[in-house]
Amino acid sequence: MVFPGTVSGGIIASIVECHCGNTAIAHLYKKEGRELGEVPYPGIVSGTLTVKYLMPIPIRRPITLRAKVEDATDKKITVSCSVYSRNKLCAKGELIAIKVGR
Repeated sequence: MVFPGTVSGGIIASIVECHCGNTAIAHLYKKEGRELGEVPYPGIVSGTLTVKYLMPIPIRRPITLRAKVEDATDKKITVSCSVYSRNKLCAKGELIAIKVGR
């Protein structure tokens, strides 16, 4: 159930996954010494996504996400993400991204 005026947990999980996934892709570009957007694009899939909801996030307020690579191997990249609204930590997430392709 979604409380009126707040962002649903599913939406929060989706933006955390997207932000972490793109952070993992940026990490791969940097590791390969290539410019962002250069083809071929590095491929990843989500292996595990966890989100901890700390407080409601109001609709119609900006949301800030900050992600960083915590660990990386040749096949797996672990990215953490913090979600803020009104300078308050509202959620924390972690994505384990699995490298696919070349």
